[in-house]
Amino acid sequence: MYFDNKNMKFKITISLVMSSLLVCIALGGIITIIAQNAIIDSNHKNLQTIRDGKSMEIKTIFATFANNIQSMSQTKFLQDALVAYESIAYGIGLELETSDVKLDADYYTNIEKKFKDVFQEILEQYKMKNFYIVLNSGVVISEAIHDRYLGKNLLVGEMKNSKIAEAYKLGQKGLYLEDLHFSKELSRPVSYIAIPIFSKFDRDGYDKNSRMGVLVAELDWEIVNAVSISKSGLDTTGEVYIVGGDSVLRTDTFADKYIASVTQNKKINTDIFSEKKESLVPVRKIKNYAGTDVSQASMIIDILNCKMALIVEKSTKEINASTKTIQMVIIVVILIIMSLMGFVGMLLGGHLANPLLLLTKNLENTSKDVLLISEKISVGGQQIASSSNQQAAATQESMAAIEEMSSMIAQTTSFAEKSEILIKEVEAQTTDGNNVMSELSSSMNLIQDATAQLQSIANMIKDIARETNIINDIVFKTQLLSFNASIEAARAGMHGKGFSVVAEEVGNLARMSGEAAQQIHKLIENSEKQVGKFISETSRVVSKGRKNTDNAVVIFQTIEQNVSHINKQVGQIFQASKEQKNGIQQTNLAIQQLDAATKVNASVADASIQNAEDLRDANVKFVDVVMQLKDIVLGSKKVDNNASVDLYSYKTNNTINPNKLATISSGTYSSTPAFNESVVDNNLDQFQTLTEQDFETK
Repeated sequence: MYFDNKNMKFKITISLVMSSLLVCIALGGIITIIAQNAIIDSNHKNLQTIRDGKSMEIKTIFATFANNIQSMSQTKFLQDALVAYESIAYGIGLELETSDVKLDADYYTNIEKKFKDVFQEILEQYKMKNFYIVLNSGVVISEAIHDRYLGKNLLVGEMKNSKIAEAYKLGQKGLYLEDLHFSKELSRPVSYIAIPIFSKFDRDGYDKNSRMGVLVAELDWEIVNAVSISKSGLDTTGEVYIVGGDSVLRTDTFADKYIASVTQNKKINTDIFSEKKESLVPVRKIKNYAGTDVSQASMIIDILNCKMALIVEKSTKEINASTKTIQMVIIVVILIIMSLMGFVGMLLGGHLANPLLLLTKNLENTSKDVLLISEKISVGGQQIASSSNQQAAATQESMAAIEEMSSMIAQTTSFAEKSEILIKEVEAQTTDGNNVMSELSSSMNLIQDATAQLQSIANMIKDIARETNIINDIVFKTQLLSFNASIEAARAGMHGKGFSVVAEEVGNLARMSGEAAQQIHKLIENSEKQVGKFISETSRVVSKGRKNTDNAVVIFQTIEQNVSHINKQVGQIFQASKEQKNGIQQTNLAIQQLDAATKVNASVADASIQNAEDLRDANVKFVDVVMQLKDIVLGSKKVDNNASVDLYSYKTNNTINPNKLATISSGTYSSTPAFNESVVDNNLDQFQTLTEQDFETK
C-alpha cells in the first residue's frame, strides 16, 4: 500500500488528521442542519409575531374610527348644527324629500361660517378627512369640507346609486363601513364609515332617541397605510401589506402603491380568501405577487362588514443567507482543527520515532559486537583464560546497555510530566468556559430587568395618554358651552353683554387648555419612540448573549479534543514502558548466558566452538529484525542492508578452521574495541536530523 513507504511520523500525523476530519465533518453537518432549522423556525415565529402585532394595530385603528364617529354623532354641537341647517333649509322653502337642492342662500352661508372652525377642529381631533350630515330625507345638509355632495339627495337624486349613498342607506340601520374604493365623483380612492344620529333629548320636532339623520365620515386611509410602511424586524426584503376581498391592494408594497391599484382596480394573485371566516393561515413558502420565493404569514380579518387579508412576508433567499454564514464558519473551524491535529501528529511522531531510531542504532552496533564476541568465544576454546577475559568485557558492555535502558525510562517520566502540564491546560480552559457561561447568565438577567423596566414605562405612558384624552374631551365640551353661552348672551342683548365677556374668556381658557393637551400628546409620542429605542437596545443585548453561548460551545469542544490527545499520549507511554521492560529482561538473560558460557568454556572448548557457530546464525537473524524495525521507523524499503550482508559474508569467509587455531592464538587475532554507548548520547541531534531528512526524501 501507499502508506507502507511512509515513516512512522507521517502515519501518525495522517491518522490524527483523517480521524479529526471525519469527526469534524459529522459534527459540522449536524450543527449546520440544527442551526439552519433554528434560523428558519426563528424567522417563521418572527413573521407570525409581526403579523399578530399588525393585526391588533389594524383592529385598534378601525375600532378608534368607530368610537370616534360614535362620539361625534352624540355631541350636542353636531346635533344642534343638524337642526340649524335643517331649519334654514325648510325656512327658505326647499323641498328636501323629492330631489337634489341647491344650498347657497345667504342664511345658509352665514350659519355655515359659524360652524366652520369647529368642524375643522372635529376633523383634526377625530382624524377624519371629511364628514357629512345627512337628513332622514337623504339630503346632505352639511359637510366639513366642501365637495360635490352638498345638497345631493342620496335617496332619489343623481347620487342615489353611488357608494356614499350605499353607506348612508346601510348606516341608517347601524354602524357601517364602506371599504376603500375608487370614487368617480371625487376621482380618488375613498372609504366611508356611517352611523345613525339619535337625538339625546326631545327637541325641535325630534323625540328622545329618535333618528335625526346619518353621519357619514370619510376615513383618512393613510393611517391604515402607515401600518405597512413600518417594517421593523423584517430586514431588507420583508414587507407588510393588506389585500381587500376583491384581491386589490389596500396598502403600499415595494412594487405598487395602493392608490394606483384601487384606481386601476389592479388585482394580485392570492388564494388566501379561500377561507370563509376570520382565520390564521400557517406560515407558507410560496411565490408572492411579484413572483419572488418568500416565507409568508397571513390572516383574514373581519373589520365590521369588510373582509381584509393581512400579509407579512420575507424573502426565502435572505433567510437562507444566514445559514450560509454558519456553514463558512464551520468550514474554517474544521480547517483550524485539522491544522492543529497535523501539528500534534508531527510532535507525537517525533517523540516516538526518535527513541526507536536510537534503539535500532544501538541494536545494530550491538549485533556487530555479538558477532565479534562469538569469534572470541571460538578462540576461547583454545585459550580459555583469554576467552574468559573477553567474555568479561562483553558482560561490561551488556551492563552499559542496561544503563541505556534506564535512560529511556527517564525519558518516559519526562513524557508523563508533559502530559500532566497538558491536563492543567485543559483545566484552565474548562474554567474559562465556566466564566463565559456565567457572563452569559448575568447578561440574560440584565435583559430581563431592563425589559421589566421598559414595560413599567410603557404602562405609565398609556395611563398618561388616557388622561390626556379626558382633558381633550373636557376642552371640547367647554368650547361648546362657551359657544352656546355666546349665542344666548347675544340673544339677551344688553342684559347679556357681561355674560358674553365671561363666555369669551371661558372659551379662551378652553383653547389654552387644548393647546397644552396637544403639547402633552406630543411628549407622549416622543416617550413612545424612546421606549421603542430601548427595546431595540434590548434586542442587541440578546444577540450578544447568543454570541457568548457560541464561544462557550467552541471552548468546550476544544477541551474535548485535548482530552482525546492526552489519552493517546498516555497509551503511547504505557506501550513504551512495556518495551523497555522487555529490553531489560532480555539484557539480564544475555548476561546470565555469558556468565554460564564463561564457566562452560573453562572445561568444554569444543562445545564453545559449536556455540559460536550457532550464535553467528542467530545474530544474522537478529540483524534482519533490526533492519525491519528501522524500516518501520524511517518508512523506507531500501534501508542500507550492508550490515547484514557483511555478517553473511563474514560467516561464509571466516568459518572457524581448527587447523588455524594455533595461528590465531599466536597473536594474529586483533581485538575489536567494545561499543561505546556515549557516542550515541553525544550525537543524538544527528540521529534526529537523519530521521527528518529520510522523511522528506520519501
